[in-house]
Amino acid sequence: MQTLKATSVDDASIEKQYQQKRAELAAKKAAELAEKQRIDKENARLAAEQKRLEEKKRQAEQQAAADAKRLKTERERIDREKQQAASEAEKARKAKAQAEAAEKKAAKEKQRLADERKKAEAEKKRQAEAERKKVEAEKKRQAEAEREKAEAEKKRQAEAERKKAEAEKKRQAEAERKKAEAEKKRQAEAERKRKEQARLKAELAASLAADIAAREAEEKAAAAAAQAAADRKAKADAIRRYSIAIKNKVQGKWVQPPKLPSGLQVRLGISLSANGKVNGSPRVIRSSGYSAFDNSAIEAVKRASPLPLPDKAEWAREFTNNELILNFP
Repeated sequence: MQTLKATSVDDASIEKQYQQKRAELAAKKAAELAEKQRIDKENARLAAEQKRLEEKKRQAEQQAAADAKRLKTERERIDREKQQAASEAEKARKAKAQAEAAEKKAAKEKQRLADERKKAEAEKKRQAEAERKKVEAEKKRQAEAEREKAEAEKKRQAEAERKKAEAEKKRQAEAERKKAEAEKKRQAEAERKRKEQARLKAELAASLAADIAAREAEEKAAAAAAQAAADRKAKADAIRRYSIAIKNKVQGKWVQPPKLPSGLQVRLGISLSANGKVNGSPRVIRSSGYSAFDNSAIEAVKRASPLPLPDKAEWAREFTNNELILNFP
C-alpha cells in the first residue's frame, strides 16, 4: 500500500507498485554498475599517472647523481693540479740547491788552485824576486778581475732567478684565479639546477596531491550516492511492508454485515498520530451506498488502532503527514 494521497491498498495496486519498484531498483543497479566501471577505469588511469610521475622522479634522481659524480671528478682534477704545482715547486727548490752546491764546489776548486799557485809562487820567489813581484802583481790583477766577474755573474743569476720566480708566482696566481672563477660559475649552475629540480618536484607533488584529492572526492560522492540509493530502497521497502501490515490488521478486525449485495466497495480517509493511533473517525471518501457496509469498515479501522508504523520517524511521517487511503474490501 502506498502512503501518498489517493493511493489504493488493494492487492493489484500493491503488486503493480512492487513491480515498478523492482524495475526502478534494477535500473539503479545497472547505473551503479556503470558508475563502478567508470570509477575502476579512472583508478587505472590514476595508477598509470602515478607510475609516470614516479618514473620522472627516478630520472631526476639519476640526473642529480650524475651531477654529483661530475662534481667529484672536477674536485679530484683540481687536487691533482695542486699536487702537480707543489711538485714543480719542489723541483725548483732542488734545482736551486744543486746550483748552490755547484757554486760551493767551484769555490773549493778555486781555493785548491790558489794553493797550488802559492806553492808555484814560492818556488819562483827563490828563483827571482823580481819575477815574483811581477807575477804577483799580475795575479792580483787577474784575481780582482775574476772576483768582479764572479760577483757580476752571481748578481745576474740571482736577478734571473728572482724574475723567474716572480713570473712563476704570477702565472700560478692567474691560474688559481681562473680556476676559482670557473668553480664559482660551475657551483652557481649546479645550484640553479638543484633549485629547478626542487621546483619540478614540488609541482609534481602538488599535481599528485590534487589528483588524489579529486579521486577521494569522487569516491566519497559515489559512496554518498550509493548510500542515498540504499536509503531510498529501504524506505520504499518499509512503506510497502507497513502498508501491507496496516491492511492486514484492519482486514483482521473487519466484520462484513450480512444480507448485503456483493461487490460493494467503500473508500476511507484516515488520519494517524505519531504513535499509530487513529485520529477521530475515518472519513468516507467514496461510499458503497450502504451505511451499514460503510460503518463496518469505519469500525474495523477503529478496532485496529493503533496501526503499525515504521520505527524510523522519517518513514513514519509518510503515514502521518498525509491522509491514509483504505479501500474495502
